[in-house]
Amino acid sequence: MPINPVAMRLYLVLIFTFSFSVLYAQKTDSGYTLVFDRESTVDSRKEAAYAMGLTDFADLHPYSMLAVRGDEMPSSDLLVVFGVKSIGGFYMKGENTFGAETGELFAVLNQGVDAGRARALCDRLNLKAPVSNAFLPHILKIETGLYVNHNEVAQELERSGLFKLVVPRVIFSVSDCSVNDPHFHRQWSLKNNGTALQGNGTPGADIDVELAWEITTGNADIAIAILDSGVDTLHPDLSNKLLPGYDAMDGETQGYPVPSFASDGHGTACAGIAAAETDNGEGVAGVCPECMLIPVRVFTYVELFGQVIPFSDAESFVNGISWQWQVANADVSSNSWGLTDDMLALFPGQDLLVNEAIDAALNQGRDGLGLIMVFSSGNTGDTDVEPIWPSRLPGTFAVNATSMCDERKSQTSCDGENWEGNTGPGLDVSAPGVRISTTDMVGADGYHSSNYYHFFNGTSAACPIVAGVAGLALSLDPGLSRQSLESALRRGCEKIGGYNYDTNTPDGTWSAETGHGRINAHMVLLEVPALNVQEAYHTGVIHLNRGAEHELIVESGLASWWVFDSMGRLVMTQGESNNLILRRGDFASGLYMATWQSGNQNGVVKVLIP
Repeated sequence: MPINPVAMRLYLVLIFTFSFSVLYAQKTDSGYTLVFDRESTVDSRKEAAYAMGLTDFADLHPYSMLAVRGDEMPSSDLLVVFGVKSIGGFYMKGENTFGAETGELFAVLNQGVDAGRARALCDRLNLKAPVSNAFLPHILKIETGLYVNHNEVAQELERSGLFKLVVPRVIFSVSDCSVNDPHFHRQWSLKNNGTALQGNGTPGADIDVELAWEITTGNADIAIAILDSGVDTLHPDLSNKLLPGYDAMDGETQGYPVPSFASDGHGTACAGIAAAETDNGEGVAGVCPECMLIPVRVFTYVELFGQVIPFSDAESFVNGISWQWQVANADVSSNSWGLTDDMLALFPGQDLLVNEAIDAALNQGRDGLGLIMVFSSGNTGDTDVEPIWPSRLPGTFAVNATSMCDERKSQTSCDGENWEGNTGPGLDVSAPGVRISTTDMVGADGYHSSNYYHFFNGTSAACPIVAGVAGLALSLDPGLSRQSLESALRRGCEKIGGYNYDTNTPDGTWSAETGHGRINAHMVLLEVPALNVQEAYHTGVIHLNRGAEHELIVESGLASWWVFDSMGRLVMTQGESNNLILRRGDFASGLYMATWQSGNQNGVVKVLIP
């Protein structure tokens, strides 16, 4: 077979000590990866491994590759016979952190460079033709081959001047930011009564969702994308809420999980927190119960040498982030995942690929209004001094966790659990993240066999709470820009915990521990700009907090008008007229009902005055 000019010199040795040249010289390899054809199966790869004399290996499904510990590897002849098409480095730190190279490269074209020039260069280097990403075509994936020295190929590509970034494709462990209606009374995050069942917390230490629901319970035109491990499409609290989904990893599912481990229920738990169906006699209540859900699978779990670990790669994140706004038209993006600084240091450049997709979503999503991307800040606050990537990026929205005692989640908070949310620069807000009751995969799969789980923990749980509140806000005003929505979320926070909120920002004061404070859904809705009359009739709510007066108009003719307060008392009346003018100064704070009657037609509009 032809040998690439940048081939490794030792490929003819039958059994040799493996010294694979990689771009990341600072790390020590724990072994190597064997990459097979996509048509291979888990069983066929295992059979091949045993036939080649390998015993200490793990399958990295769905990536058609094996991770092998140690440095002795089979002969080149055996590799060819058993269908190995490329080799990569494998690194493992501790029990839960790993990275595995696939034998491919990602190359990001410089602005204005035609992809045809890149194809010509790859042809000269005897590489396969690069494949453009389906969503971001300036990102190319290049397959190298069995005996190629990736470092030399990458240097050749970089010297060409065609690319602003060239990095290997790496499969890496992910931080899933979690630690291991009949149930509404358990949901202290929504209504905290301080009961033993809720963890003996502080009454009122919740997001005031019932007050928010008096204004809106959401809108079916607003869709929250859950970028996670997949969402169980059969769950009775979710099945009526799900729009078509997407599997960004390998297309194996339509956004639902592959149930192999209890942790596969992670995405289903996040979906239930954000928007589980409410008032249906089932299970739990979601923060935005009338909003829809878009399931997007961007990571999954693997048992790697005895440990169940979440893992993914940059391409899956790029594709999932891009699909949610380019194809699914998501309004809110909930992301309970990230990478720690240790992983970013081991494999530099992987985050830069994903940043390309995040920037596009933030600025171009929702037809140019911008897509809010809510991220967990991470659960490594005992060792890290800032939120994990990508939550700390400018433009993303980072969420830390709070306990049922209205304090930031730490190792000394009242819940007694041994983990700590990430704080510091880049943190936006905080939300409940301890012992959260939510949906689980149905049946025996997932965390619990009851279809519900009452101990979902971490900033993973806090993130979809904020995503649900964002859905409520957009239900009031779908025309909000991303920046205006984020401003409302920051302003609608309670300054909890006695922390020093001594940093001034355009959206109020900020502390390192909780950001702008613990989110309050009702307060956020009070920060949404006033609706115009057409939107008011559509949503049934008018705000007078940002305007001196509002005019209600009935186009069908003259009408009689009555305004009642929340106790049903008549506070204003007006005779035959086609309009009613509401002035902010004429009302005390509260919720009112403006009703009209014109012939056999009538209507009711809620009026909220903060």
